[in-house]
Formats: sequence, C-alpha cells, structure tokens
Amino acid sequence: MKVTCEELKKLIVSENTDVVCKQFCVFPNQIATFIESVAHGSQKYGYVFIGIVKEKSNFCLRGFDKNINMDNIVQNAMKQVRVKTEISYEVCNVEGKNICIIKVKTCEKVLEVSNADLRKMKVVLRDVLSACIKLQANSLYYGATEDQRNDYIRDILDTAGYDVKDQTRRGLSPSGKAAGEVDILIKEKDFPVAIIEALNLNSLNTTYLDMHIDKIYDYDTAGNKFNIILLYVTIADFMTFCDKYFRHIEQHNYPFEKLSIDRDIVIDNISYSDIKIMKTVHNRNQCETVLFHVCVLIK
Repeated sequence: MKVTCEELKKLIVSENTDVVCKQFCVFPNQIATFIESVAHGSQKYGYVFIGIVKEKSNFCLRGFDKNINMDNIVQNAMKQVRVKTEISYEVCNVEGKNICIIKVKTCEKVLEVSNADLRKMKVVLRDVLSACIKLQANSLYYGATEDQRNDYIRDILDTAGYDVKDQTRRGLSPSGKAAGEVDILIKEKDFPVAIIEALNLNSLNTTYLDMHIDKIYDYDTAGNKFNIILLYVTIADFMTFCDKYFRHIEQHNYPFEKLSIDRDIVIDNISYSDIKIMKTVHNRNQCETVLFHVCVLIK
C-alpha cells in the first residue's frame, strides 16, 4: 500500500473528526478502545493511525521500529473490539517511517448499562449469592429437584424483601407454541427486573444447557438490563466443569450479539471456591444487556 503525505493530510487534518493518532502504542486493548471510539463517529469511516502525531493543521510522522510485530498486535486488538463493524488495516512505510493505518466502518452506538442499573445488578446478584450460600449449607437440598431448590432460593429472596414470582407464564416456550414458565421472576413496582433460569447439572450437557440459556431470551419479552442463569452443579471436579462451561458460553450462538465475556465476577470482594460467577454482555437492539452465569457446587 503506497500512501503519500498529502493523502494522509487529507485524512488527518480535514474536517473528518473520526481520527485517532498515536505516536506509539503496542497494547491491543488500547488499540481496541481507539477502534471503538472511531466506530461511533459521524463519518462513514474512521481511522486509527499509529506512528503519527496530529498537530493543529498538520501532522508529524514518528514511525515505529521495524522489529515490532504490528500485524500481530492489531489482529489481537481486532479480536477485543466489542462493536460489530468492518475493520481493515495496513502497515506501510511513508518517507522512511513505518506507520499503521486502521480503517473502521462506523456503526450505531450501543447504549451502555447505566450506573444506576449497575448498582441494582450488584445488589440483586449479592442477594442471590447469599441465597446460594444458604442453599449449599442446607443438607435437605443435597439431593433435591430443580423446583425444590428454586423454591428455596425464591423464599430467601422473598424474605429479603424482593417481589418474586416462580413458574410465571410469559413469553414463549422453547417450541414457540405457548407461554413458557419462568423459574423465578424478580419484579419492582410490578415491572420486571430480572429473570432467573435455573437447572440441575450432573454433567456438561450442552444441549440441555443451551436450551435453558435460550429460554431466558424467550421469556424476557421486554429486554431486561440483566438476567441470571443459575446452575446447581453436582460434579466432583467443579473447577474443570467451570473451565469447560466458560469455553462453551464463549462459543455459544446467542440470540443477541455477544459483546464481551468475563469469567471471574467478584461482588463486594466476596469470592468462594465453590461458587463461580461469569458474565456475558450482549447487544440487544442497540442496548447493552447482561447475562450472569452463576455456578453453584452442591455436594
């Protein structure tokens, strides 16, 4: 790719404001952030330039060392970009300086979860965690059915002051023919806040698991800011299960685009060896929604 200084100047110092210039950057996560910022610009395309410093009405070529594997760095950055867009890049030499040009097609911005919603998620998740700890300690539920365990979790949340309903009929069943039964529905002033879909697992039955994950989106007809899938796990090697589970949800084909995934969620600095919380963030109609995956070892 042959690029002249004049061509660069047209891109960098014109009225195209969707440009990020960095003298030097080798961290993929930072480059991914720059890509996301220009992806939400006002022009058809945005650009990220590495090895260039932007000045008021001009620019300065700084370049980077030829031994830096910029191809590998940018490709890793592209994997971390959370928005769905088209990205191309080229590492080229301009006037003896190595630079990298990343071209990004702009797209609609996804509305992020608000701070108020984040606080609400934290409170609800903390209380669900507390209920799960009580469940683990109660020997009456070691060999219990899924419904019996759900009733216990619901009763604990009800005692904590939540408006909870169980086996509420709403949305569609997995067959799409009739309303399905929600395991636990948390409401606030008669409005849905979160759905908890729970299941017993004595192995990583991916077909059964996928059905339950997808059921959440069948039942969530409004688009809750967050929902929870709660797994009662009776597998001796809990950590191996969690590793396999994480790899599965990382590859799962969700009804809504997956933006990011986190395998280690900690609430208020509280963590346990026998409870693991993971999180996937999704783009639902240009709004971020969160699905928490809570794995609870039942001995």
